[in-house]
Amino acid sequence: MTEYEITDLTGTAATLALTAISLYLTTVSAYLYAAFTAGARLTRSQTFVISTLFVVGSGTFIYVAAANGLKQAYLITRLIELQAGQPSYFSENSAVFLSIFLISGVIASLSFMWNIRHPKT
Repeated sequence: MTEYEITDLTGTAATLALTAISLYLTTVSAYLYAAFTAGARLTRSQTFVISTLFVVGSGTFIYVAAANGLKQAYLITRLIELQAGQPSYFSENSAVFLSIFLISGVIASLSFMWNIRHPKT
């Protein structure tokens, strides 16, 4: 691959990762809004359905963001091989950290729903 092709693929991977993160944030926001406004009134089965869909949806977006982040890190490594001495500000560790952070958001959101449905008296 040429330097241009690698650079173009790097930008595409970054764009896909950022799109997945945007959709993840939309999903989390919708779930938190639903939990806050209606969580206490939902039946157990309704809560199960909405929480399952939330975990599957947000998990998909986390996977896409992580996969494209790792692809971006790989492509950046290839670019550095072509141009020795180029600085790199993104690595596999960045993609892993981002994934852990996003997974923490899912756990925190589920905990929020639990707290709304089981208030301490």
